Amino acid sequence: MSIDRQLLRPLGILSVFVSLPILEASLMAASAFFEEGDMLRTVLGVLGSVGAFCLLIAGVSLFMKRQRGRQLALWGSAASIVAHMIGALIGLVGGHGVLYGVGFPVAIVLLLRATPSGSLPIDTPKARARSTELDDRGVLRAATV
Repeated sequence: MSIDRQLLRPLGILSVFVSLPILEASLMAASAFFEEGDMLRTVLGVLGSVGAFCLLIAGVSLFMKRQRGRQLALWGSAASIVAHMIGALIGLVGGHGVLYGVGFPVAIVLLLRATPSGSLPIDTPKARARSTELDDRGVLRAATV
């Protein structure tokens, strides 16, 4: 099953809305644990913040239908899932944190895996040059016939 290109904007909005509460909670937790001197929990908070920030940037990129958004969403989701799973195992993250930090990123990854990567524009100039090259051949062929 392939998902249409039209789903990329709602997926970008989902990524932004998921990242905002994660970013806020992770930054608050990291700063509080840093003041206490608890390095493990500080690192987990920072990792969750980095994952949420990647999801935020990925959401904006997906909304603009850029190829980099897919990669950022995958990396941000991975960081968020790891941070929140470890946090849940040590009792740092509750049920809502697992929902936002694991559940929604897993859904984003599954939707991105179902979306064909060919539906996004490629950002390289070589790809644009190749596409005009193919168009020129078609015009020349039509002119000679």
